[in-house]
Amino acid sequence: AAAAAAAAGVGAASASAGDPTTVSTVHDDILLAKMVAGQEIEVEAHCIKGQGKEHAKWSPVGTAWYRMVPLVELLRPITGKDADVFMETCANFSETHACYACEGQGEDRTVKVVQSRGCELCVERVRTLSGEPGWVEKIALRKKKDHFIFTVEGTGQLPPGVLFKEAVKVLASKCQSVLSTL
Repeated sequence: AAAAAAAAGVGAASASAGDPTTVSTVHDDILLAKMVAGQEIEVEAHCIKGQGKEHAKWSPVGTAWYRMVPLVELLRPITGKDADVFMETCANFSETHACYACEGQGEDRTVKVVQSRGCELCVERVRTLSGEPGWVEKIALRKKKDHFIFTVEGTGQLPPGVLFKEAVKVLASKCQSVLSTL
């Protein structure tokens, strides 16, 4: 019990101790070793810089994907009670939400699209509503064919913004290489 009480964990935070020249893990809460008081670790580390085309261990990206931007279109004016149903289903879940708005009063109320792209929550609600009877001819969820959303997830070595910029540099050099051989 005394040995367990004296045991200390050596993690990334204690290994780096705020020194920018010290190599450490990506996250500060990673436990590297559990040691008893008085123990030391002597480490000899070798670093090799490589590229993912040589081996997957050097690939800094976890996942990358793209999708087309969703586009909500009103095929016919949505007025009156339909406007109330639409606003209740697709828009009135937050005071600060502004993808859709209603203009007019009573039976003259009309839904207007403020942001045609919409937010993720709106897109899913419109998708659900457009599948219900009577709404297929009023609203449509389409995709813009010339506008994409790219998502890049890193594994920790480099932030996604840096990964993207470096990938563009590599692509540009490869294009330059192809152009020079033509």
